[in-house]
Amino acid sequence: MKFKLTPILMTTTLLALGVTHVQADDRGFNTLQAIEEYKVPSKRMIEDGGEFFCPDADTQGSLSKYASCEEYSALIKRGCYGKSREEFGRELVYGAACAELTLLDQVKVAKENHFDMDSANWWHHIPASIIPLPGGIESDEMKQQAQRELETLVKGKTLGELSLVNNKSNPRLFETVLGSHTRECGVVKDTFKLFVQLIADFNGDGKADLLLSGTRDNLSDDCPLNAYKEGGGSTTFLYEKHSAQSELKVTPYRELIESASN
Repeated sequence: MKFKLTPILMTTTLLALGVTHVQADDRGFNTLQAIEEYKVPSKRMIEDGGEFFCPDADTQGSLSKYASCEEYSALIKRGCYGKSREEFGRELVYGAACAELTLLDQVKVAKENHFDMDSANWWHHIPASIIPLPGGIESDEMKQQAQRELETLVKGKTLGELSLVNNKSNPRLFETVLGSHTRECGVVKDTFKLFVQLIADFNGDGKADLLLSGTRDNLSDDCPLNAYKEGGGSTTFLYEKHSAQSELKVTPYRELIESASN
């Protein structure tokens, strides 16, 4: 089944559905349970449904409701679309939610797992490219500068090769402070968090793949939220590891969703 996806749609969807913090290991029940929990935001989006305007050559057109991926896809094929601002926004995320469910329905329990999540340093070999842009960006110029600084920080490096401080780690989460700055109200910390979403077989080879999400936010124990821009970017990547010695294969999660939409 084909779903309507655009770059804007993918970005909007990942922001709208948010980051679901779910931990799974490679043991049957826990993995299956975690997969089902990871589906929940997309399922809720789909169950809420929406309404399209459908043009008609003989009339002024009509409104048609949809509350499933099948209904949504059929209306898209008819040339229907979200006419109001609200329905246009819903259209942007609905197709990707359907595509993500198609993807996750194919994910299975892995027979082998070459990721050592019991080590406190499990995050060391993760490419630093998972670090997203910081918070506090208020202009295109600031964004371009932040992108240059981020590329200089992460290019060709793993997280373990960066000089990170105030690290906290467990098998579900890694957290570190990338930097800080002082305001009149106190210290604001540029905080990066790495969440383990799923450990499961995404491609049918029987081997565990690792789905990770990174978030970056300005956080402060001293300052009120309205004193600084809190939210930064977010990223989600799938990592494949075919043996204990093999290098990681990295795929942006959005590419997997786009493939599932075709």
